[in-house]
Amino acid sequence: MGTSPLIVLVESSVGIEEGGRTGLVAFFAGCFFLLSMFFAPLLSAIPPYATGPALIIVGGLMFSNARFINWENMNEAFPSFITIALMPLTYSISNGLLAGLATTFALWLLETVAELAWLVTLTRNQVQCSVPGSRLGQTHLATSHGKVTKRT
Repeated sequence: MGTSPLIVLVESSVGIEEGGRTGLVAFFAGCFFLLSMFFAPLLSAIPPYATGPALIIVGGLMFSNARFINWENMNEAFPSFITIALMPLTYSISNGLLAGLATTFALWLLETVAELAWLVTLTRNQVQCSVPGSRLGQTHLATSHGKVTKRT
């Protein structure tokens, strides 16, 4: 009907944040969206540049929550910056959120691959295992570039 499902989700989540937990918030948000459907032809007569000042005020109110972002942690700061920057540049809240989520996933994936590469390098350079029944009770094996040497 002209609104993306994301807008309905955001409206419901704002109501939940304010304390509505029974489902009445979602019900009333849906009722108001249904009611707004009848006013859509009248509201479409308003030119887009007339809504600019109201959107600037709403953006300023939304941006006040940016102070809660941990800007020291790049796993949190970089996706937040991408989200904040792309919302006005693409004229879409959905595209900004999607870019932020994709950035979060890409950073997580890069961090995981780097940790796995470090573990593989660590185990390749020095492997320690205990062998029961050896004379000293424990034998250490160290590998260096594919060659196994036995140290007791």
